[in-house]
Amino acid sequence: AAARRLRAACADSVSADPDPDTRALLLGHDSVADYGAWIRVETHWGGEPEILMLAQHYNVQIVLASCETLRCSTYSADAPTASVFVLYTGQHYDPLVGQPAASDAGASPLRRLPLD
Repeated sequence: AAARRLRAACADSVSADPDPDTRALLLGHDSVADYGAWIRVETHWGGEPEILMLAQHYNVQIVLASCETLRCSTYSADAPTASVFVLYTGQHYDPLVGQPAASDAGASPLRRLPLD
């Protein structure tokens, strides 16, 4: 269900683009409708364009740590409210989560970290 929501956010972002022909070309598709259909297929994986779209959609800063390049890249909304960390292994994206403070016994792992 979560993956479907992420895919839908990307498809919606592209379909709302004021210059759909250019956007489709940049994404390697004939039209934004083709891209929307493509990204909704569970066996297709996104990449850098989708990371940027999701940062903007969720109004966050996504820090991508790459095992391939041994570098971190930051993708950000205009005024992000939190940071999200993602590990890219070269084949797959995995969330990096923070350990809650010892005083927060039973708390869930931190997925969004404050910017300050």
